[in-house]
Amino acid sequence: MSPVDRVSGIFMNWLRGPGLFPHLINPYDPEIYPECALNPDHCLDPARVIIASLVAHVLMLLLASAILDRYKNYRALTWHMRVYWCSSLVSTAHALVSGIGGMVYLWTSPDLLETYVKLSPWMNFYSAWSAGYFIYDMALCLAMAPFSKPFRDPAMLVHHVMGVTGFLHVLNHPVAWMCAVVLATELSTPFVNMRVILDGLGYRDSSLYLINGVLIVATFFVFRIVQAGFYYWYIVYHHIDEIVEKVSFWPRMHLHVNTVGATILNIIWFSKIFRGLLKVLRDSRAKTHEKSD
Repeated sequence: MSPVDRVSGIFMNWLRGPGLFPHLINPYDPEIYPECALNPDHCLDPARVIIASLVAHVLMLLLASAILDRYKNYRALTWHMRVYWCSSLVSTAHALVSGIGGMVYLWTSPDLLETYVKLSPWMNFYSAWSAGYFIYDMALCLAMAPFSKPFRDPAMLVHHVMGVTGFLHVLNHPVAWMCAVVLATELSTPFVNMRVILDGLGYRDSSLYLINGVLIVATFFVFRIVQAGFYYWYIVYHHIDEIVEKVSFWPRMHLHVNTVGATILNIIWFSKIFRGLLKVLRDSRAKTHEKSD
């Protein structure tokens, strides 16, 4: 057995261990999750996954800094903007992993159409992984807020608080569909982060920046407005009796408050993004006219 296999085996055994904080985060109950007895790799302790996620994203931040430090444009930035760039890359990595995981679950779960109100070890893993990411990112924002304006956006702080509390609260509650919908909205995030990188590299007036702006608007509208709105409001409207029956009061209220809050934030952000795209299009058209004259 290679050293890599040995280390990965030890790590997986640790993730499959008994619940670290059973009074705060419920470990898997074989009576509730019979599939865990058949495939324990799908039923990792959520508390351990949160810790692993937190450590992994901190290591990603350090790795991104080490890689980008080879480039002159990166070294020319202020130290807090370098941190912001690295955090954008880590955010993109999390968005791709969680967003794809959420979409795969929504499109491939065989019994999702039979009952939306269900438990899922798969979504519990992604909830725990995202909770770890949001804890890391919220701590980073709080640490960097005194030094950099992008890190002290009040709306972003609210977003992180809802992310941490929401993902922690849905663990071991039958709202796998809701977790998947929220995670799928992250698929717009890579394009938002790419805008930061392109702007810093001096490509603000390029066609690539304009195309990325169009993709931001398109993905934000599709995943955060249309898809999230449809899944949440349609499912709650048509399955409210089942939700009330199977989801206890406080998790249900938390789910509703967080979703309404996230919807409001997404509408505000989308209006800003759309106005920004219109401004870029107007500036691009004006420069085209100047060149033609």
